[in-house]
Order: sequence, then structure tokens, then C-alpha cells
Amino acid sequence: EIISFEYKSLKPAIKCTIDASTKTIKAVLPPWTDRTKLVPTLSISEKATITAKNEEAQDFSKDVVYTVTAEDGTTQAYTVSIDTYTVAFIGNRGGYFYAVDALSGIKKWEFNAGDEIESSPTEANGIVYFGCKNKKLYALDADTGEKKWEFLTGANIGKSSPAIEKGIVYIGSDKLYALDAVTGVKKWEFDGDAVYDFQASPTVADGIVYASIRGTGSAAGMYALDAATGALKWHEGPTLPMESSPSFAKGILYFGTEFDGLNAFDAKTGAKKWSYKSHENLDGALMNCSPTFANETVYYGGIFNKTLYAINASTGAKLWSFLTDGGIDSSPIVQNGIVYVGSQNGKLYAVDANTGTKKWEFLTTSFNYVDSSPALANGLVYVGSEDRKLYAIDATTGVKKWEFLTADRAITYSSPCIVTKDNKVFHGGISGMQQ
Repeated sequence: EIISFEYKSLKPAIKCTIDASTKTIKAVLPPWTDRTKLVPTLSISEKATITAKNEEAQDFSKDVVYTVTAEDGTTQAYTVSIDTYTVAFIGNRGGYFYAVDALSGIKKWEFNAGDEIESSPTEANGIVYFGCKNKKLYALDADTGEKKWEFLTGANIGKSSPAIEKGIVYIGSDKLYALDAVTGVKKWEFDGDAVYDFQASPTVADGIVYASIRGTGSAAGMYALDAATGALKWHEGPTLPMESSPSFAKGILYFGTEFDGLNAFDAKTGAKKWSYKSHENLDGALMNCSPTFANETVYYGGIFNKTLYAINASTGAKLWSFLTDGGIDSSPIVQNGIVYVGSQNGKLYAVDANTGTKKWEFLTTSFNYVDSSPALANGLVYVGSEDRKLYAIDATTGVKKWEFLTADRAITYSSPCIVTKDNKVFHGGISGMQQ
């Protein structure tokens, strides 16, 4: 018999479950685990022998069979099956940050940061990152919730969400910071304005990090910085104050403003391509959500005019618009020909991406805002709501699969980050990681 089977090299160590009747050995590991090089430590019954050496690396991405031979020559074959889980991360205004099983809605762990979390998380290499209004960027062990490190900035971190590229994590606060993703050591910082902060999420593309300052001074607007050094490439402003995170596609940078609607700029030079204003007044032009690019179309929502727009990505011409019952501060996302977006009437909408026709709507348990931006994975839409709940909804039908109630206060702008079984990471549109 195989008496014990575990992976001591993993942190924490994982003990597998042995079923003596079916001769199976099973464990469920984090999705970021490299199952191709796992080293098991096992023990067998006295005087027996086994086909594989103890503490020898094996590829457990597929089933592995171990044959145990008794002293009298009889054998038992054990099948080792190692699976991985799917997880959703999100924070709320009570300062609680959660890891939730993305298929069942069961809590895995929680972490109390002690202040409001509006920042949307991201995960890389088993570490999950998010900002907090206590001025800190946190890095937690994604499997256990144990704090790896924290970095104190000079101002509250609100809607700005971390972006990670080539081992560097970028975050906006009083300055734009670039930190070593493993240690939290600062690589560089960029001080764009002594008065206003970097409030939107940074986006990294082709060696350039894009980030914006919302304000009224000459320093407000969009910045393009060398991702490795922080050196300024270009700055467009000051007539473009914004909280909208930039979206990059095919060499073009798309972002929203409070006064000039949706804009498209050449990502290398900062030259304006076009802008689209839904109205000539502030109420109609106010745009704090982040645009999403899909199929040569840019999608975004307006707050006071309560409208979702589809804009031709090349020309800036309107293709269609869809009127909701509430303002749109949620960033849209597109998959399989459907655009999903939250509204300040407590609803999540699914709209045909080509025609603007409503496919379905989902009403949360109250008429509170859905300012959280939806994320898509596993055929589900994940979104937070001011009723303190994280929802998982069937992306095709709009039927709720599960809901998870968080503690204390609402989920506002923090949007879910999903890591699937095959270690793919999915973000909401407000995150600079979503392109």
C-alpha cells in the first residue's frame, strides 16, 4: 500500500487524499502551480517496493500511475490525479479583500486591509496585488492570503488598479510608482503634479506605461512613460482630466474624459486621432469608465446620460447607443459578440455587440449601484454590487449561479479578477491589465 503521499516543496505543503478502496490519490492545487515538475514524498507499507523513486520529480499535469509490489509479488496500482481550482479576487469598502472559489462561491480566505478598497486586483505568479485608501499597495500570497509585502505611497489609492509587466508592478497614487513585483522594492517613481494624483489604472504596452492625472492644472492629462525607467515619452493635456483607464489596441490609445468625451491617440507620439462627444455639455460628456476595444469597435458608457455607446475605432463615428435606467460608471467588457456593463440602477446588462439590442438584464438584490466592472471567465460574468455581494451569472442566459456576501460595506469600483484552472487571468475593464 501507499500509506502517505504529499508535496513538501509546496508552501504550504500539500497532503494528498488516499482512497484505499479505489486506489486513487488526489489533491487540488492552486492554478499557478507548475504541475509538470512536482516532487512527491511518499511512504509505502513495510517490505513493499514501488516503481518510482521517492522524491523524484514527475509530470502531474496528467494522471500518474504508481505500482506497489508486495513481498509475495502481488501488486497494487495507484492513480494520482492532481487538479487545480478556479478563484475570484475582489475587495470592498469595508477594507476586506476576498478569495472566493469561482465555481461555487465558497470563501477561501479573507484579508482585512483596514480601509476602503476600490482598487481592482490582479494576480501573477501566485501573488495577488491591490491598492487601498490607507495609501498602501498590498501583495498577498494568492493561495493563503498571507501578506508578502506592502508599499506605502504618498496618497490614498482609490480606483487605480495595479498593472504587472515583466516583473514590475505599476500603481497610481500621488505619483506613478514602479515596484519589483516579488519584493516590493521601488524601481522608479514619476511625479506628474504636486496637487493632483494618478487616479486611473495604468496600462502597459510595447514598453510604455500610460497613466493619467485628473485635475485642472497644466499637469493634468495623459502621460506616456518608459516602462523600464519612468522617463517621459509624451504628455497630452491639460484639457483632459479623467479617471478613465486607457485601453490600448493596434497602436492606438483610447480613453475617456470629463469634457471631451472619448478620445483616440497615437500611442507612440500622443497625436490625436479623433474624439467623440455624446453631447456638447458636461452632463452628456462625463465619462469615468474605461473603454473596451473589440472587433474594431470601442465601447464605453456615460454617467449622466445613462447610455452605452459603440464607436467605430478607426473613425470615431457612432455605430449605436443603448439607453439604460441608470448612469454607467462600470467599464464594459465584450465576449462572444455580447457587451456586458453595470449600471447605477442595480442592474447588469448584456447587449448585442453588433446591434445594441438587449440580450438580458440581471437585477441585484437591491437598487444600489453596480459600478464594479464585470469580468468574464468559465462562461460566467462576475461582478460586484453595492449590496455587498459578488455575483456569478451565466453569460448566455443571465441566470444567477451564485452570490457571495462580503462583510461590513459595499463593493463599489473594485472589480473581480479571475484565475482559471489553467492559470489564465481575467480582469474587468477598469483594470489596466484588460486590453
